[in-house]
Amino acid sequence: MTIFDVIRYPMSDIPTVVELEALPKRLFDKWVSRTEWGDPRNMKGAREIGEWYEFHPGFVTEQDREELRLLKKMILEYGE
Repeated sequence: MTIFDVIRYPMSDIPTVVELEALPKRLFDKWVSRTEWGDPRNMKGAREIGEWYEFHPGFVTEQDREELRLLKKMILEYGE
């Protein structure tokens, strides 16, 4: 992983649809499987998750913040 990969997949504290859709599918799927979004009752794609964060920023919980920190860590460790 290089600094260029981090720049290629920037992730803000409240991710947008554009940021989540830019992630490689393999990385996105791996992250979703490790979060509450991966629960079959909650399973959503990048667009739905990004829209939820964008339209409900006041409802971002500590668990959400932990999951987003995990995503940032996974981006740092990601290699194609």
